[in-house]
Amino acid sequence: MLSHLLREVATNVPDPGEQVARVLEGAGSVVHLGTIWPGRAIYLLFAPGQRVPTVVLKVDDLERHKVRLRAEFANLTTVSSKESLHGTVPAPLALAQVGDKLVLAQTGIGGIPLNAVLRRRLLQSARGTERDHSLIVNWLRRFHAVSTPTAPNLLNPDVIHERLVRTLPDGPEQWTGLLSRVEGAGHDFAGTPIPQVWCHGDLGPSNCLSRGQNIGVIDWEGGPALGNPLGDLTLFLNYYARAMPVAGRKLLLHEEAFERAFLGEGWLARVTRSTFRKEMAVHGLPVEALPYLLLATLADMAGGTAGTAHSNRPNFRLAYQDRLGRYARYLMDNRLL
Repeated sequence: MLSHLLREVATNVPDPGEQVARVLEGAGSVVHLGTIWPGRAIYLLFAPGQRVPTVVLKVDDLERHKVRLRAEFANLTTVSSKESLHGTVPAPLALAQVGDKLVLAQTGIGGIPLNAVLRRRLLQSARGTERDHSLIVNWLRRFHAVSTPTAPNLLNPDVIHERLVRTLPDGPEQWTGLLSRVEGAGHDFAGTPIPQVWCHGDLGPSNCLSRGQNIGVIDWEGGPALGNPLGDLTLFLNYYARAMPVAGRKLLLHEEAFERAFLGEGWLARVTRSTFRKEMAVHGLPVEALPYLLLATLADMAGGTAGTAHSNRPNFRLAYQDRLGRYARYLMDNRLL
């Protein structure tokens, strides 16, 4: 089947270049990756003697998933055209219909998924985590710098209050004290310009490829989409904590990982808060608004209004409703708002 796909894809690549052409003709080696999506196959195609994939093929035969490939092709066309992102994002080669299958061909980029890097480390440390966070936020700054120029949204405390009432678990009557403090904080920060920048939408460590002092970012079906920069950052910091092994266990439960990163008093929570504050400052947001803006960002995710790649999935929204409740309880118990 693969040789047939390659022949069909090759006819759709307008200017393949010598190495890509050879790979599409069958030269080199192939790795078939597993995936959680039914009906999808992913192939890494390597030119002879190369350790970085020359071409990546994503193949879907289910209509509900083909829309993801079409979105990724369009998104890669946009982001790969930005010179400052060259080498850090794949470039699209072709989108081809082959029988009942839709095939996206894109260039490969080097690196090891950051979640795999974390699992290989013998010792997790604040210094190592600070380096990882720095790689991501430095790349995000390059990404944001080439965003489509858009006027910021002015923070509207009434909208945030209404969203919290709608998304806090167990109903708003359980959160009367918190909502009262939210209302007060909202008046303090009303009118704050919230930048609208490009967002990736699924910025987890598995989509971030570590290459020494550089990072590459893959899986672009969810972006670029304009939105609040704190959405991508919150996603990354949450997934990073989930990917980090803990002594005696390979992975924490999602709830435990979130609490360790955002609610704890250990070194991971301190590094997470520091990264969040630094990014807020870069975007001109008052760092004292961290609890309020993180609460609002979690409510966006719980309500499906954050513009993330999976915000239309009920399980995603329910998971972030749970995290919103945990963070809200933490703020109440520690009187941090």
